Amino acid sequence: MVNGIKRQLPGTLQKLVDEIEQAAGVEIEVRHDPAQEPTAYARALYGDHGQEGATHDSLRLTLSFKGNIAATSSVYRQPFAVVAHELLHLHRSEVLRAPGIHSITGLPPSSSPIRGDAVARLFTTTGFDELVEHSAIDPSLPDYGFEFPNTGSILETWDAFPKQPWENWGRMRWIVLQEFLRVQFLTKNAHLQRHAEGVMLRFGMLTEGRWLVEQFRWLLASPDQYTAKFGMCFCLCTIFRVPPSEFMFLERRPGYLGIQSFPPVFTVPKAGGGQITFHLEPPKSGCSR
Repeated sequence: MVNGIKRQLPGTLQKLVDEIEQAAGVEIEVRHDPAQEPTAYARALYGDHGQEGATHDSLRLTLSFKGNIAATSSVYRQPFAVVAHELLHLHRSEVLRAPGIHSITGLPPSSSPIRGDAVARLFTTTGFDELVEHSAIDPSLPDYGFEFPNTGSILETWDAFPKQPWENWGRMRWIVLQEFLRVQFLTKNAHLQRHAEGVMLRFGMLTEGRWLVEQFRWLLASPDQYTAKFGMCFCLCTIFRVPPSEFMFLERRPGYLGIQSFPPVFTVPKAGGGQITFHLEPPKSGCSR
């Protein structure tokens, strides 16, 4: 990253930039784009493609921003918090080596017409990947001196969910479960968390919602975020009824870029010791200790 831009960043983010660039072996290219939506956006590019269309390894890291690099948004209300969020995406891919989702059969890639539609974006390959990545990134912002983003679930959201039966059961269930992840990971408001659990209980979804949160908690704490990413995606496959065989992941290491399916068996170490093994053709629990 050019020094003139890097020097504007808080010290915690300067260190983050150094860590990303050292791991990736390339500098982060900074672009000022007045037409950029949202406020800032970071990408790992392979040739001219992001992870969904990647074909060969010619890595470039880009950080585009619309106006002032310290600009805030309705979601990230502190100066540099938007950029921190975007840099943490690069940290996940380049330092922690969390594999990106390349494609999911039956889901479209994200496209610019739906970028501003959070619900439509959720039902894309990118939206599915962001559900995992944002569960890791946004709760870690306080480690870099920033508040939780203003995307945590609010009381009105839970009161606005329509009563069952739902016209589109699968779509509504997906939205509710995503919101339950947010209320657990992006707020410390115990009253709101209890309220959300009461709504989930009425929907008959509290048991699976708690299971998903429990799995994400230990997976996000794992010292191996490469295999943990497979674990989180496997849990979402279980919850959202998506066959794991429909997933393809981007596999990148120095000098190589390819795609891979779920490993048939993989083991994720737990923080503090121990491990859990996942099987593609699982027993009822989906994993074994």
